[in-house]
Amino acid sequence: MKKDIRDYRGAIFDLDGTLIDSMHVWDHLCRDWLLAQGKNPEADLERDIETMTVTQSAEYVRCRYGFTLSEREIIARWEGMALGAYETTVALKKETAALARELYGRGRTLAVVTSCFPAACEAVLRRHGLRDLFSAVLYTDEAPRDKSFPDIWIAAARRLGLEPASCIVFEDACYALRGVRAAGMAFAAVYDDTCTEWELMKAEADWVFGPKEFYRRYKMEQPEASLAIQVLPKTAKDDEVLRIVDAVIAYIKNTGLTAFVGPFETTLEGGFDELMEIAKECQLICIREGAEAVSAYIKIAYNPTGGVWSIDKKVAKHHH
Repeated sequence: MKKDIRDYRGAIFDLDGTLIDSMHVWDHLCRDWLLAQGKNPEADLERDIETMTVTQSAEYVRCRYGFTLSEREIIARWEGMALGAYETTVALKKETAALARELYGRGRTLAVVTSCFPAACEAVLRRHGLRDLFSAVLYTDEAPRDKSFPDIWIAAARRLGLEPASCIVFEDACYALRGVRAAGMAFAAVYDDTCTEWELMKAEADWVFGPKEFYRRYKMEQPEASLAIQVLPKTAKDDEVLRIVDAVIAYIKNTGLTAFVGPFETTLEGGFDELMEIAKECQLICIREGAEAVSAYIKIAYNPTGGVWSIDKKVAKHHH
């Protein structure tokens, strides 16, 4: 029988594309830098460096394009290009971040394994209030081989003081699956819209977290939080109220979370941080749909260990 995801003592998260929505930063960083240096990068550049560590990528570029700069000098220039985005604009992947917080709250030990630059990694984790969740952050440059080999994963388990078999890895990169398997760990596939091998990764993974699947497939018997919201948009015409409220309800349904629409309010359940963001977005939707202003009545139940009764437990018996 497959373990419950909460039964693993250690959880190891990739950063880019898994915890944060940052792959766009890297899509053309190397190409843009080469163009700025007067070079003409080949069409296959991104494919060639996809699985490399940062140092390996710099060495590859230095040799292929004939630079006299050292690998460290090239990396420093790339880091300068990326750091500003990590310090200011790179967003969380909220579902994965909520899952990390939930596992941490349940006493699990967490680590990050990343090919990102250390300064950028630290900046984005601290900006989003995640850094203290992780007992260890490991960089692929610390290992002799890339993520497709077991070295970095075994090292992460050791840093956490755990056996590899007691750990689960959350990743959006298919090539890492081979290394995770070789390390004897469970693999959770995390969807990112830049992933070109999603179907393959999904078929091979122990757990699949695709679009809007985090709380559908990994739904706690007693969720971390439950929120009831009623929005009251201010409009010149009464019939506009219903249209705007319907837009809010459509948004809530599209989050993929468990929700119950009632005549006065809509209730939904999931991670606390995610629900807070949803409550904010519901009000912003009212304004974008044309309301002059909006009032909202919000009720929230929260227990970080997952002690909130589910919607189903509270109301299912009344709707047979």
